[in-house]
Amino acid sequence: MHRFDDQARLVFHLAREEAVRLGHPRIAAEHLLLGVLRLENNVTEVLNQMGLSLKHARNRLEEIVGRRENLSPSTVPDITESARLSMETAAAEARRLQAQQIGVGHVLLGIIRQAEVTARQSNDSTALTQILGEYDGGLRGVMRRVLESLRNPSQTTPETPILETR
Repeated sequence: MHRFDDQARLVFHLAREEAVRLGHPRIAAEHLLLGVLRLENNVTEVLNQMGLSLKHARNRLEEIVGRRENLSPSTVPDITESARLSMETAAAEARRLQAQQIGVGHVLLGIIRQAEVTARQSNDSTALTQILGEYDGGLRGVMRRVLESLRNPSQTTPETPILETR
């Protein structure tokens, strides 16, 4: 049985904080992406090297989805179907890659794969496809880089410093 590692579990908590900060009553896959970007690890290093920072992703999400009324910090937002499916896909990715635990990289792969499925099914771009599509190769390019970092973690080089972590 695969379990989420500590950092992957932290993504959920950070996604909740991001949803509340933006006044969104539901945690979506976009909030999971923000949660991933708040961490410091080889996966977020890859995203930062591509130019995707937490600040940029937050700003784009706010432009696309908007900011709503402030929610109380004690509010526990519901989880959207996209977020739930992203986490299920993360577990499938970990199994496919024969990982012992589900890590942040698997969570990110789950987010990307679900963004692709949603975009295909609706023939429309989502906030995730708009945010991640801005980078080299679009969703597929980001996915390829993340997979490379998972397969060869020692080959991830800190060419670019982490732009923003909080």
